[in-house]
Amino acid sequence: MRRPHPSKIIPPFVAAIGWFGASKSEETEAVLETKSSMSEMENDFKKADDLYDNNELQKAYDLLMKYKEPQKCEVEWRLAKVKRMMAEESHDLQKKKELIYEAFDHVKLALSLDEKNFAVHKVGCALQNYKGHGSTPDLT
Repeated sequence: MRRPHPSKIIPPFVAAIGWFGASKSEETEAVLETKSSMSEMENDFKKADDLYDNNELQKAYDLLMKYKEPQKCEVEWRLAKVKRMMAEESHDLQKKKELIYEAFDHVKLALSLDEKNFAVHKVGCALQNYKGHGSTPDLT
């Protein structure tokens, strides 16, 4: 007598799961929800980066503000980068100064959240250029 291929044999416990239905625990659902929201957040980060590259700074800023709370390093350094570029493009000196101060605040917060993130340091270094003009605070 010939034996059926192992893939054709369904173990009884698998059949019982199919018959009675397998339920997901609340933990599993929470993990899946977190993963889907993380991928949504990562997609929005990519969109914000693309908007920044296309010089659509206000749209990038608005998209990132969606993730402002709870505080995340990845959001804060991107907000700082956008604010710095907005300041560069501003012709109003008072507005430029305000934007630079806001960018510094975002970098300080990002550093407090993750001091080893290279992107925070990169944006912080770009902001240090303004320090020579005497109108910006220290990052310390």
